Amino acid sequence: MFADTDPLYRGVQIPRRFWKVAAWSNDGALAASGYLLDQSAQLDDLDLDRSSAIDDTHEAAAVPSLGPFRTFQLPILDLANLTGLDFGALASADVLEPAPATVRPDTDTWIELSDPSDLRF
Repeated sequence: MFADTDPLYRGVQIPRRFWKVAAWSNDGALAASGYLLDQSAQLDDLDLDRSSAIDDTHEAAAVPSLGPFRTFQLPILDLANLTGLDFGALASADVLEPAPATVRPDTDTWIELSDPSDLRF
């Protein structure tokens, strides 16, 4: 998910956020869920002007089971609004209820994932 504010590293923008939509069959019916990973905090901590900046990111500290990033499960309609993409039937099959008639994504409805048990199916 590229944005004008994404930082540059060696002349290439590094996205602060990534998204994914998962789809599966649930008793023969389509089911889907949307996810967003935000690595803004990690990129803000890097000195991207140094040629070895990416190599210095490995720390000895323990990281959460889902990685050192903020990961969210969010309504697919929110992803559609953020990306400008039409997810068609996947949005209708979303396991999360979208926020009522919002024009822009409502981050209050996003579920921050810190452990696989946080996932909603």
